[in-house]
Amino acid sequence: VEGGKINFNYTGLALNEYGWWYVEGGKINFNHTGLVANEYGWWYIRHGKVVFDFTGWTKVSSGRYYVHNGCVNR
Repeated sequence: VEGGKINFNYTGLALNEYGWWYVEGGKINFNHTGLVANEYGWWYIRHGKVVFDFTGWTKVSSGRYYVHNGCVNR
């Protein structure tokens, strides 16, 4: 929400009282599972939400990445 209106052009991560969410085209994409980047790093998303307690390997089109506490460990 920007200036009291939904920004239907926004794609990225957004915070609310329930956690960090992957927003695509102004709405949460509950179908997305994978990695999403923001200015703080690459984050593991499951069903649209950042999963901070996930630690392990994930595979995306560009390769496999090790995730620690929800963030790609580079």
